[in-house]
Amino acid sequence: MLTQDLAPGDARESFRGLLRRWAMLVLVPVGMLMAAPVAAAEAPVAVGAIDDVMMFVDEPRLEINFYGVFSNRPTDCTAESSDENVVRLEHEGYDITLIPVGPGTATVTVVAWNVAGIDETEFTVTVKDREPQAVGELGEITLVVGDTESVDFSEAFTGTNLVYSLTSTDDSVATATADGTMAAVQAHVAGTTEVTVTASNSAGSAMLAFRTTVQDIPPMVAKALDDLALTVGDTASVDFGETFSGTALRFSMEVADPDNAATATRDGDASTTIDVEALAHGEATVRLTASNTAGSVSETFTIAVRDQVPMAAGELAAVTLVVGETAEVDFSAAFTGNALVYSVASSSDANATAALSGQTAQLTALVAGSAKVTVTASNASGTATQEFLVTVQDIAPMVAKPLDDLALTVGDRASVDFAETFSGTALSFSMAVSDAAAATATRDSGASTTIDVEALAHGETMVTVTASNTAGSVSETFTIAVRDQVPMAVGELAAVTLIVGETAEVDFSEAFTGNALVYSVASSSDANATATLSGQTAQLTALVAGSATVTVTASNASGSAMHEFMVTVQDQPPATVGSLPNLSLTTGGNSETVEASGAFTGTALTYSVTSEGDAFAVTRSGSQVTVSPLVEGQGTVTVAATNTAGTASQTFRVTVSTDAAETGATERSLAAIGASTLSSVQSAIGARFRAARGNAEPAAGQSTWRGQRIGRHDHRGFSHHTSRFGPGSIGTSFADDWHQAGFGTGFGMHRAAASDVKWEPPAEWTFWGHVDRQSFEASAYDGGVSSVYFGADADFGERWMAGFAVSSSSGEAGYEFAGRGASGTGSLDTELTSVFPYLHVTPSEDAEVWAIVGAGWGDVTQTRSTTAQRGSADLSMWMLSFGGRRSIASADAWDVSILGDTSVLELQTDGGIGIINGLEVGVARQRAGLEAARLVALQDGGSLAWFGEVAARHDSGDGETGAGGELIGGVRFDSGRLSLEAKARLLAMHAADDYEENGFSLTATVRPAADGTGMSLSVSAHSGIGMGATQTSAILDSHQPGLRALQGSNDWGMAARIGHSLAAMWQPGSMTPFAELDVSPQRSRTMLGVRYDLSIPNASDRLNLEFATGHGEDHYRGSGVVTELRAALRF
Repeated sequence: MLTQDLAPGDARESFRGLLRRWAMLVLVPVGMLMAAPVAAAEAPVAVGAIDDVMMFVDEPRLEINFYGVFSNRPTDCTAESSDENVVRLEHEGYDITLIPVGPGTATVTVVAWNVAGIDETEFTVTVKDREPQAVGELGEITLVVGDTESVDFSEAFTGTNLVYSLTSTDDSVATATADGTMAAVQAHVAGTTEVTVTASNSAGSAMLAFRTTVQDIPPMVAKALDDLALTVGDTASVDFGETFSGTALRFSMEVADPDNAATATRDGDASTTIDVEALAHGEATVRLTASNTAGSVSETFTIAVRDQVPMAAGELAAVTLVVGETAEVDFSAAFTGNALVYSVASSSDANATAALSGQTAQLTALVAGSAKVTVTASNASGTATQEFLVTVQDIAPMVAKPLDDLALTVGDRASVDFAETFSGTALSFSMAVSDAAAATATRDSGASTTIDVEALAHGETMVTVTASNTAGSVSETFTIAVRDQVPMAVGELAAVTLIVGETAEVDFSEAFTGNALVYSVASSSDANATATLSGQTAQLTALVAGSATVTVTASNASGSAMHEFMVTVQDQPPATVGSLPNLSLTTGGNSETVEASGAFTGTALTYSVTSEGDAFAVTRSGSQVTVSPLVEGQGTVTVAATNTAGTASQTFRVTVSTDAAETGATERSLAAIGASTLSSVQSAIGARFRAARGNAEPAAGQSTWRGQRIGRHDHRGFSHHTSRFGPGSIGTSFADDWHQAGFGTGFGMHRAAASDVKWEPPAEWTFWGHVDRQSFEASAYDGGVSSVYFGADADFGERWMAGFAVSSSSGEAGYEFAGRGASGTGSLDTELTSVFPYLHVTPSEDAEVWAIVGAGWGDVTQTRSTTAQRGSADLSMWMLSFGGRRSIASADAWDVSILGDTSVLELQTDGGIGIINGLEVGVARQRAGLEAARLVALQDGGSLAWFGEVAARHDSGDGETGAGGELIGGVRFDSGRLSLEAKARLLAMHAADDYEENGFSLTATVRPAADGTGMSLSVSAHSGIGMGATQTSAILDSHQPGLRALQGSNDWGMAARIGHSLAAMWQPGSMTPFAELDVSPQRSRTMLGVRYDLSIPNASDRLNLEFATGHGEDHYRGSGVVTELRAALRF
């Protein structure tokens, strides 16, 4: 299981260290015994020489085997280089790997030793550079002045440890520098040069050259020249130093000047300045050209020469006139310039006119007011202006007669005449009212001198009349005092019924009489309904179900009046809006919250929630529904909204699924258990195959294949029995002496009142047991499988062995995962009971092949941190394996073989809850390797065999995939009847990152004794009534009331018996206590009994007596105790 006490890396390192120490404890003794000398040790002696070696620096590694250079089997050796800058060494066993490093010569010293002494030998290794050689051409490059270009010459030379240098035939055109295998070429001026690359090392040098052409940068206009505007006599300079871009530029200039307006000159060809002088009014064009070897470009600018611009000098004074007067204004000194032409204009000819007379302006005043007079002077170069103001004045107005105040009632009208109120000329009138709400004051037209007054509302207003002309203005004011009418209520206001959230308007404009009324509204319960004033309406808003009284009050300065009406508020019935979203959650992931308020309309809603399904949990807070994942599955959530008007509901679906990361972790963990199960089966039955080859020599009278004993016994007989299950029957049976063989198989055809027939081929049966522990560890999971096996097999002929094994295994795996939706840990626990039939064939003396099939049933339990539920499911397994072995060398006590196998195993789950349901994982494995074994004979007649195996394997399927290597070592003890084997397995390397396996197993094999005593097992098939493993019996019931004797039929069935034979002390023969199971589709029974076998000396005749009792069940007739007495005579 994964640990939480150590970091994953520390835990793996701790486990690996423990595993390596344990593996060394097992494998080192194996290696020491394999290497144990068979003769007296002598010191190694260098009897041969290792040839000197010459290598190139770039050559691959060279492996030298010096096996045979030293005599007397050295146990260890070393190799050392005198100069690791020339050659480095890697040494393993009798192999030295030479790794060239740099040119030079080094001496390699090889030292070999054992317990008797030491010796050494030397040889020389010379490492050389490969001579540089030019390959192909580098071509040509073209650059622009100022550019830098890189030329790659990494593929231009062959050789080792090359050093590069570069030269240019003309550094003024371009220079070149080396940067590794790149030449950096920098262009300076236009031209051509040749760059040479030289590659050299300790073996010589080679050269390659490439042509480099440098071109000028074509001229371009970088900055346009501005046109010039000059006045006659002006001078200017034009700098075109930044006008053009390019390299090695030459300049030329052309001037087009038909009007002789200006001159343009340069001070020499290298000058970038043009001197310009303005001569006369007109225009000239200058064209400037820049050129180099790459082309030319031109830029043009214009010189415009103009006359002097007119300018205003000083100011012209303002003039004031009386209507009808005239005046002259002299402007001869108001301008500078030459060739001037004048004009004058008035901005308002209605007030004053202006006429030109030479250099004077003639003014005439017409109407009171003002005008602006403009004088303009112009020539070819422009214009200038001067302005002055002319003012015309009237007689100022005066108040001649004051106006009287007015006192009115709302609705009254009056007229006020102010024709005699003011004196003055050209008067205009205006009027202002201080409060138009109290009374209005109007005139028919702007010239009218009559004011019409109407009283509107309680209050007081002031009317001001103003008379004005250009000379000034004067005002006169009078007051209007207005009083209101007394307010009165008229009729009634109707009651109002609303739904919460609704609004309404109640118009009370006809509910009161009076003027200048001021209204107010008030609700007796703002919690239920509010009332606000909007003009002559009451704005009602329904808030909460209930009732309120609304009061409307009308008032003015003269008094007030009131109206009341009732407002009843009802709830809005609940209704659905749209739909609630379906949710997809991940087991172990976050909860999700659904806001239900937006899914319903209605007022004063209260919410409730119900759910269907066990995959999630639901909680509610207000209108928020929170769904939390529990386990994989689906369900629905119903949200109901309720108020006084009713209920509405909506339902949404919730799906809880497994995070893909946890699914993958579960599948990989189950596949790892499957891979360990496969390793366990191969270890268990493989150990049986090794035990079949055996350690000891064959017994007399037996044939042998690499130590395997094969025996044959043949006995025939006749038996008679009576049965309470039907009429008496007499049958003849042919059977092995299963006490001597230790195991019997047979097939019987049985019918009521008919013969029982059974045939058992001769065979010698062997029983074996096996226990092992297979462990695995990866970066995200670890665990293991513990198994117990019981098996039996028999030899059929000289080269065939067949049998079966039954196993019970327990597996566990812990994993961790981190996905997008969830993260956590989990574990798998498996219980599996399996059956493995197998076949072993030896086609020749030094070869063997085998086949194993298997099927298993059990259950798997999963614990997950992402859910509180503990899931379990039915588990089934099937497997198939083929393999073979061939001995390739054997001498004295040693044997070396090649072996290989290919296997496939699949695990399936069914009937579970959540992720564990419906899983299907498969693993496949191919292995090939070498096995070496050494036999050591013991003094007591037994033997001890040490064996080791190195195998390459390839894994595919749903677990960890890729290639790997296994180390297997063990020891087997054989004493004739008993064989014991201990074995350790280590996955030394694998393509999967951080993946490890190891296993340890113990196997015991018990062969039958020569006298027939010991463990025995019998399996038979029958059609009809079952008669036990011997198929001959007399059956008696136990006389229990209600139990009817079972009657035979044509049902097919199987019978199995296991027993242990003991030699009888009082007379010849043996006693065998046994247990028996007989099963058919319609009936079954379980029996315990004892058998006595009386043998006649020096004859094959034998008498068998059996007594058994037990429990029987019949599909049609019930169940009860069954007692049997069986007898058989064999001859």
